[in-house]
Amino acid sequence: MPRNKSQGFDEQLKTAYQQAIYRIFMPSINWKIGRVEPDIDKLLQANGAKKAIFLTASNPYSKLCSIQKNKEANETLLAWIKENNYTFFEGQGEDPQGVWPPEQSFLILGIDAKEAIALGQSWHQNAVVFIEKSKPPTLLWCNVLS
Repeated sequence: MPRNKSQGFDEQLKTAYQQAIYRIFMPSINWKIGRVEPDIDKLLQANGAKKAIFLTASNPYSKLCSIQKNKEANETLLAWIKENNYTFFEGQGEDPQGVWPPEQSFLILGIDAKEAIALGQSWHQNAVVFIEKSKPPTLLWCNVLS
């Protein structure tokens, strides 16, 4: 399993990631870090997957960007997902405190932890949500400091 440290991250930022609500729209499923969500397990099983990630291209390294810049970044991510023939579901990450705006995101099936971190780094994200069947979703920190 790849290293998964979050040193160097602002504690408030880590808390925001951990308390966020992650959701896909169709089928409608919501989940949180650390809590098994049976509907995610059913979705994985129905699609022959054991693992998935939830990834955005919005707000690289947690720096707020314009709506237009985030839209363009996520359109590029979506094109990459389709070019690589991944099964995916559109959704968003939400801050229950309302400090951060919702971020367009994608649940991408069939990606392991090592690749998840690499993709998070490629799309300039601090973390990605990693999901394994029958286990609680976790955060994998991408911008790792040694």
